[in-house]
Amino acid sequence: MSPINIISDGDAILDSERPFLTADWAVPKQIKTLITTRQGGVSTPPYQSMNLGLHVGDNTEHVLQNRAIVAQQTHLPVCYLNQVHGKVVVNAQEALDQNTDADASVDRSGKVACGVMTADCLPVLFTDTEGTVVGAAHAGWRGLAGGVLEATVEKMAVITEKFLHGYQVPAVYVVGGSSMFKEFTTVFEKKLKLPVYRPVHPLLVTPLGIAYHCELPKI
Repeated sequence: MSPINIISDGDAILDSERPFLTADWAVPKQIKTLITTRQGGVSTPPYQSMNLGLHVGDNTEHVLQNRAIVAQQTHLPVCYLNQVHGKVVVNAQEALDQNTDADASVDRSGKVACGVMTADCLPVLFTDTEGTVVGAAHAGWRGLAGGVLEATVEKMAVITEKFLHGYQVPAVYVVGGSSMFKEFTTVFEKKLKLPVYRPVHPLLVTPLGIAYHCELPKI
């Protein structure tokens, strides 16, 4: 099987001297990750330098050059999304170059990388234990409250044909990137009146649906 790639645009990573990082997680060897920092691109201030977003006012040619630099690292085309703080999950192959309104993508082909861009929101990367499917989600507080993580795993389960009896899903590995925690918890607890969950592994699945339990500072 070809390597399956996931990328995260770590715009919040400001102090790294390296342009690219990788996720530190114990997953099957064919799963490859790439985390960009602010380094290594061609964008000029205030977007310096590895800006991958076409929606922030940066020079379009600079953004496309930056995306080409990332593609040289992944050796695959990257599926970028028009992230809208929702819970829509798409097939990365089908959404490639479409700028689809969605906040997560999944892939099992190994022919495209799932990409997610974040500033203060939480990038979350997924794979199953066999390394046959990957996903990447943009998880702001609205997306987390709305179920974008659950929806990503459900989509992974469907495309791997492991979605049995309406509830069963494959066991997954999950890793989160940098995010803004203090502001997030204020919104999450006080405005939404939802609890802050604690880690549970493996994934907890109940007949009522799929429930994630996570404490954001430890993701």
